[in-house]
Amino acid sequence: MKLNNLIKSQNISLLWLFLVTMLTLGVVVPLDTTANYFLSSHAITIMLLFLGTGFVGFVLRNNTIIFPSFLACIVLCTFIKESLTQEFTYSTPTDDIEVRVAHLVLDDKESITAFAQSFSGLEADFLSIQTPIEPTLELRLTQELGKKMPYWNKTICNNNTAMFIFSSYELKDLDTVYYNGNQAVSLVGSMFIDSTHDQISFLSTRVPVDRGLRQETEKHLERLSQYINNNFQDKPLLTLSGTKLASWTPELQEFRTAHRLNDSEMDLELRTRDEHIFYSKDLVCTGFSNILDGNGVLATYQFRTPKKTAYNYKNDIKGAAL
Repeated sequence: MKLNNLIKSQNISLLWLFLVTMLTLGVVVPLDTTANYFLSSHAITIMLLFLGTGFVGFVLRNNTIIFPSFLACIVLCTFIKESLTQEFTYSTPTDDIEVRVAHLVLDDKESITAFAQSFSGLEADFLSIQTPIEPTLELRLTQELGKKMPYWNKTICNNNTAMFIFSSYELKDLDTVYYNGNQAVSLVGSMFIDSTHDQISFLSTRVPVDRGLRQETEKHLERLSQYINNNFQDKPLLTLSGTKLASWTPELQEFRTAHRLNDSEMDLELRTRDEHIFYSKDLVCTGFSNILDGNGVLATYQFRTPKKTAYNYKNDIKGAAL
């Protein structure tokens, strides 16, 4: 009887070890399958599950549960941490120029109605909106938002999605980037701040993401990378995403690493979300908040102050001594 119990216990332990290993690999090395897409999107939930299971094993004094669970939790925690921005604290405002950027994704009639009732009080210098085509909403946007942000543009995707941008700063070099016909459309350009600051380039896009479409996501991001490399190399850059895509998914992480982009928030919710704002190393984020009942995000940015080199520092000391 004891031998049978021991064999049964060993089988359960091996089964748990196999399950932990497969779930962890499914998050860290996802493939273009429905199961792997689901695991990657719920990495935080899986990590917390392993953490809770590890404590249960600690109470039961079962090492075969404790060590695999805590080890997998550490691996996932490290993986998620490395995929997020390294700037865990928002910078203190130091410049008179602070650009307020809002990004909204309105997917249904309720969110559109709520936004239509409250957007007049939205304080932003630049606004990106992705919404189903709605003529009444478009008319109100152009009439009311146009008073505060006179520079605007829009484009239409084949999936009946309208993409708007409104700006209080002059818009320059406006362009539209297409991928796969016009199923995936990106609206790009630059904001002219003033004669003493660089222009800020922006890229508003809705990445095609769904189960089984990981290759399409990668190709779309590759197309955007080519455009950035050819047009925005010498300008600070903001990218605004509108898709169910977690910050730690490999394709998005590769895109952000290639262009040295930070995430404006700690993306640690237990669900994937549509609203993301990424920014380049030439900018610093001074604040972030959710707006309009979670249908949008608002962040503030300033230009990064250049660090003094040792050579300049010595010259400053010498000049002060004279």
